[in-house]
Amino acid sequence: MTTISSGDYEVGVTEAGGGITFLRLRGVDVLRPAPAQPAVPLDLSCFPLVPYANRIAHGRFTWEGRQVSIEPNTPGDPSPMHGDGWLSVWSIAQLSADRIVLEMRHSAGAWPWGYLARQTIAADPGGVSLGLELINQSDGLMPAGLGLHPYFPGRSEARLTAEVRAVWLTDKDLLPTDLAPPDRFGDWARGAPLAAAELIDNCHTGWSGPAEIVLADRDMLVRLTAAPSQRWLHVYSPPGQDFFAIEPVSHRPDALNTPNPMGEGVIALPPGAALRAGMRIEAD
Repeated sequence: MTTISSGDYEVGVTEAGGGITFLRLRGVDVLRPAPAQPAVPLDLSCFPLVPYANRIAHGRFTWEGRQVSIEPNTPGDPSPMHGDGWLSVWSIAQLSADRIVLEMRHSAGAWPWGYLARQTIAADPGGVSLGLELINQSDGLMPAGLGLHPYFPGRSEARLTAEVRAVWLTDKDLLPTDLAPPDRFGDWARGAPLAAAELIDNCHTGWSGPAEIVLADRDMLVRLTAAPSQRWLHVYSPPGQDFFAIEPVSHRPDALNTPNPMGEGVIALPPGAALRAGMRIEAD
């Protein structure tokens, strides 16, 4: 693990999964801290979603007449999710006291496009910024999406405020089925608790960009902002656990199997072109 810091912020970073292992403000955890020896990438405090976010239904889709099939990558889930980055080892390209740049190269395989992913994590006295870049290194158009998956502590007393237009309901495999009003799981516009009795694992559309998270158990207000490319907000709040995730992503789940993937946020990335995303966390 590598540690970067600036002012009162300190961040732990691991090359395994290109993930964050802790983010602290004056010694208090802003993100859910990872165990000393994370057993799986899902134990991390935050990890990158590249080259797509969330699930692809049963790992199958068609792109420009090409049939693509990807094996599941999470036990018990028939649909692969979150891409390759969180399951790969990244390398440190640059490092200073307050900034780290990680890179991961993917050769064409089950995901039949080669790409370079680059992640920049930087601390400053006002907060922590994460930048994510995806560069198509194949000879054809690549479907592309990005996201970040931060986990926060204290679900039982946490509240979320965010402006969204609608939310996708899901089936038993957690794949989108129908759009519902934005307050189906909580009136996020007014600030609603995240400790619902039912599982929340749903993508919200039309996110305006900022979100405020009250971590009442530590008397902390967290402000999360994202790049303009990320206007979908995935909320994950599991009953029986005292953590949750607020994920800024660039497309809805299973967007590749919709009649208009680009309308749902997928980018057709030309050879040599780059897609960029990012997130900033500030806490008081």
